[in-house]
Amino acid sequence: MRRLKLLLTSVLALGLLLNTTDALASGGLPLLCDLQAGPYSVALHNDSPSLVVGRNTLTLELPAEAEGRDIQLSLVGAGGEILTVGLHRVTVLGGGTTTDMPGMEGMEMALPTEYLLRGTANLTNAGAWRARVEIIDTTGTVQSAEQDLSAVDGGPNRIYLAATGTLIVGSLLVGVIGRRRLTTARAGRGR
Repeated sequence: MRRLKLLLTSVLALGLLLNTTDALASGGLPLLCDLQAGPYSVALHNDSPSLVVGRNTLTLELPAEAEGRDIQLSLVGAGGEILTVGLHRVTVLGGGTTTDMPGMEGMEMALPTEYLLRGTANLTNAGAWRARVEIIDTTGTVQSAEQDLSAVDGGPNRIYLAATGTLIVGSLLVGVIGRRRLTTARAGRGR
């Protein structure tokens, strides 16, 4: 038991020392930037606190009035490379004003007031990138906005991941071995 406590303490200390990613204290996706494309206020979110080299899952949060418009998102690198993000509608399920769950009858639920689109972009290098959003009205008028962003070499620390994975596998093995010993001990007493 002492060894397990020592191992757990060591892994936690190692994680605190080596973890370079920010802790997210709030629910929801981290906000990368706010954009103003004509009359439309657009929020650009990512699955991590900044753009990272590799896969980024980007979410555009638009006002409900933008629904039905042609909306395009692209990222332009410092070397002129253009990454077009294929956007897909995010559907929020369960849209009602009240819920019928037992014990929660009559409770008001907040309905989504925004229009959400999501897509992925695979960044090839770190450095300066520019996010560009275009909203094309039904009349063909293009409303656009741009914002400078910075991409970093991302991802969790590999040493931390290896230590955490080892701890998880070790914990599972201790549990399986302990259960097997307990089962064989009970079976031996029953004879």
